[in-house]
Amino acid sequence: MQRTWISPDWLFPAFACFACAFGLSFIQWWFFNTMVDAASAMQSFHAILQHGLAAKNSMESVPVFGVHLWFLPLVVLPFFALFPAYPTLAAVQAIVLALSVPAAFRLAISTGLSSRNARHWTWFWALHPLVIGPSCGLAEGYQPLIFAVTPLLWSLVFARESKWGRFGLCLILALACREDISLTTLGIGIWVFWALGHRRVGTAVIVLSLGWGVLSTFAILPHLVEGTWNVWAKAFPPSPGTGTAVGTLEQGLGNFFQVATFGYLAFVYVAWGGFTKKSASLLVATIPLCLVLFLVRSWATRSPFLHYAATLAPIFFLAALLESGPGGVLGKRRKLGWLFAAVCLAVWQGRLLYHGIDGADRKSLVCLEAKIPRDSSLALYSPRGASRFAWGQDLTWMDPTHPPAEFTLIETGRKTPGWWTSEELAGMEDQLAKAGAAVVYQTPKVRLWALRDHKMIECP
Repeated sequence: MQRTWISPDWLFPAFACFACAFGLSFIQWWFFNTMVDAASAMQSFHAILQHGLAAKNSMESVPVFGVHLWFLPLVVLPFFALFPAYPTLAAVQAIVLALSVPAAFRLAISTGLSSRNARHWTWFWALHPLVIGPSCGLAEGYQPLIFAVTPLLWSLVFARESKWGRFGLCLILALACREDISLTTLGIGIWVFWALGHRRVGTAVIVLSLGWGVLSTFAILPHLVEGTWNVWAKAFPPSPGTGTAVGTLEQGLGNFFQVATFGYLAFVYVAWGGFTKKSASLLVATIPLCLVLFLVRSWATRSPFLHYAATLAPIFFLAALLESGPGGVLGKRRKLGWLFAAVCLAVWQGRLLYHGIDGADRKSLVCLEAKIPRDSSLALYSPRGASRFAWGQDLTWMDPTHPPAEFTLIETGRKTPGWWTSEELAGMEDQLAKAGAAVVYQTPKVRLWALRDHKMIECP
């Protein structure tokens, strides 16, 4: 086995992986203010710094570990304490993702490739759109699921080398990223048990994955939120007829047989350069997660550039390697597949950035950012995407004894997808008025409400 540490074989691709992942997130956040999840991530870390692990995520008004259990991404915390800005989160995430690149090189070497061919495959992984894209897919640059990609790829390395202690450690690190990683590790356990023939190891991984998935989802998370949040109810919202077994089956089949389901499968097939029976036993590892994602009603779970299926990328990469044959040449099909996926990612990102520009009143946002005191509580309600106001730290705040938000920003000009409808905004503003707030700044695209100090803000 060739030594991979501090080697130019993977060092330059790793830097390129970091630069692309961080660069796309930074561009969206800084230049176009389209980071729709920036507020939630920023507030979660501000909350943890100020209130410890008992803090609440202000976006959903539940404990920070009430929506998902994400422990490994807390490696961001000391860096965020020094530099409490959103790029810190995106940068650490990009560094962790880049640490998967030496694993890609080592995995390529383990399949018998020459150093030259292994380098080609390493670049293929480092800049693959289905590796880079989910880290900034819908302008949600910080996602705990992305942290799991690196330990999962390393787990496949150690499985190939039969280093089961390190393999198990990597899977535990992956499970610490979010509870639904258990679906991916379950698939890997089935692969180890069935395809590799290591019954004892495979059984242990299957039991660990099922046990953690059930315990975290049906016991720990409901306990933390005292029954006020149910991740499964959010993923599988009830609809008429689902009270019966037949109705539930009909809903599940209806969700599964969407165009987006088959579109995702076709896209993955093309983007990774195609699969045949050579890699069929490995692709079994993707079934548990894909099955759950395809049963969810939302199209977002089927998007190749969102984070939901990001943890499948290591499996697809190894499958592509196994397909490459004895010489391991990165063939024309895979190069064209990569190019096709890259063009699609560019179109996806370009659409997000265009919509982030179109309709944005940047002059007002920059002015308000300068004039609102940084020690004031700012509630950011933007139906078209968050702005740099993510430093505000508050939506409802994490402590119920904390005073209500002093300022509430309503931004309506953008077209970037968001969660707030016009009716929801109108209802929110009615509540603000009843609470004694008044509009202190207004343009056709921006309204700023102040709860106590009703002095008008002037912007040139």
